[in-house]
Amino acid sequence: MNGSAIAIAAAVLFILVMLWQSMRANIRAASAHMELRADPVEPRGDQDSPSASASRRERVCETLDLRQFLCAVQSTYEPTLARHGLRLELEVPSMPLTVAVREADLRRVFAHIVREVCSAPAVGATLRVLARSDGAQAVINCLDAGGPEPVLPRILATHGDGVPAAVATCRAIVEDFGGRLYAAPSPLGQQSLTLRFPLLRLHDRAEGTP
Repeated sequence: MNGSAIAIAAAVLFILVMLWQSMRANIRAASAHMELRADPVEPRGDQDSPSASASRRERVCETLDLRQFLCAVQSTYEPTLARHGLRLELEVPSMPLTVAVREADLRRVFAHIVREVCSAPAVGATLRVLARSDGAQAVINCLDAGGPEPVLPRILATHGDGVPAAVATCRAIVEDFGGRLYAAPSPLGQQSLTLRFPLLRLHDRAEGTP
């Protein structure tokens, strides 16, 4: 093969790689757009039944390292936030944060978090996400910092009948897996949206119990 043929082959390969990367970016953006438009979770007729909730939790729990999950969330939603003039800052620990949840439901919770931040964007603000362990629990703190007033703590401030349906559903998703969703002071320095889940220890995974 002469030099010109090699150059042509290299150029074709480069074009194919660029097309593939562009397709992947478009697919990721389309996926993020669909999740942001969707409700946090589809209506479930058995949602108010404690026994049905327990049965569902046993049936669909997955072992998930929250560090990997949050890195995937960052990759998915960073372009969406950037289009609204926002940045995403993620901090995860070096040790695993293994929990028993359903990834698809947890993605819906974070889609709603991103949607709330994008609904009233403060250009130049940063969505800060901090994952950490606290005793026997995995904790995720979320705060939109740098704007006139953080949006995320405010959406959890309403109680009783005034709680938005999407927020109530997100809270139900988290509670389905033994967790909590609430607003509280955090290491981020302000009142933050906080998620807590029981950590899954090595002996728990060996026994198959969350």
